[in-house]
Amino acid sequence: MSAELPDGGRRLARLVAVAATSYTVSCLLGVGLRTGLLRDPRLRWIHHAGYISTVSTTGAAATAALATRSPTGWPLLPALAGLAALSRVSTRSRRHPLVALSLLPCYLASAGLAARTRRRAGRTEGVTWS
Repeated sequence: MSAELPDGGRRLARLVAVAATSYTVSCLLGVGLRTGLLRDPRLRWIHHAGYISTVSTTGAAATAALATRSPTGWPLLPALAGLAALSRVSTRSRRHPLVALSLLPCYLASAGLAARTRRRAGRTEGVTWS
């Protein structure tokens, strides 16, 4: 159990939420482009920007989790390795969406831990930490 302040737990929970949202948007955009539902070639670059955002926010959340010794962001550490591998897999291959979807459990686990941390932080409002 970490000895983090409630406010620090909420900040980390927000970072995890931003990383999970970025991952979700990037995946949805990728699926739309792959299936042809989205046909605007400019959206391909937005998908690339979403990938960069996902890597950045996931890295920030994982780093904050390590710095605060909070297990909330620890599931994102393997996601960073998967995101690094994803950049090396051709977008036209069948492996690209499989690698991207293999990261989903990491984001779900971290989001679940973040929600639990936020609930606990809400219950300890006004408690003095020493």
